[in-house]
Amino acid sequence: MTADAVNGNGTDHTEGTEGTEGTDGTDGTDGTAGPTGMTGATGATGAPGARDTDSAAGANSPRSGAAGADKPAGAAGTAGTAGTDARRTGAGGVLVAATVTTGLVAGLFYAYACSVMPALARSDDRVFVEVVQNVNDVIQNPVFLLAFTGAPLLTAVSAWRLRGTPRPRRWVYAALLAHGLAFLVTVALNIPLNDRLAEAGTPATAAGASAVREEFEDPWVAWNVVRTVLSACALGLLARALVLYGRAGRPAGSGRQTSAYLASAAGSSARR
Repeated sequence: MTADAVNGNGTDHTEGTEGTEGTDGTDGTDGTAGPTGMTGATGATGAPGARDTDSAAGANSPRSGAAGADKPAGAAGTAGTAGTDARRTGAGGVLVAATVTTGLVAGLFYAYACSVMPALARSDDRVFVEVVQNVNDVIQNPVFLLAFTGAPLLTAVSAWRLRGTPRPRRWVYAALLAHGLAFLVTVALNIPLNDRLAEAGTPATAAGASAVREEFEDPWVAWNVVRTVLSACALGLLARALVLYGRAGRPAGSGRQTSAYLASAAGSSARR
């Protein structure tokens, strides 16, 4: 029995040894190592994530380069916009100057038509001839000549400067035509009458003064009304061109107020 017991115990011990082998919990530990391996695999998975991050950074690098490349282009675009604004300001300034000088000339002719000549019509013949001769002499000064010649010239320059803006340009061309006709009436009709009046001198007799006045007054007054109308038309046309030019330079929707929420929503949609 002792032997059996010993054998039994030995068997038990052997089984216990097997149990120890079964304790190959080390293998179980290996099983744990298996998850660890999985964790390692996860770590390996994390590593590609890092590589992906590096790749994303690398992908962003060209964008950064492109952004860097866009900076000079943006500067060039800003310079181009500034040049366009400068040209637009210059064209607008010429148009304003043409409108102002045209208004001065039209106002002068209008003053003759509605006040000067009607007042002189009440004077006797000698006074009429003398006053008109003095007016024709005094008016030949740099201030008048600057406006009289500057109005059509500035209108012509404005038409050239506005060659890229069709709508205002048409109105300026029409104003230039009206200016040309008014200038032609003045040079071809009014000035020759003034010259003949100056050549007559101071009439020695009332009959002579009456003849000089009769030859001068009615034709001059009629042609002055014609050039007044033409100059007023040129002024209105330039004013219309000025309004259209101002509207053409106004950004689309500049008169509307946009809320911050709508602006943010528009930006989000653009990013999408």
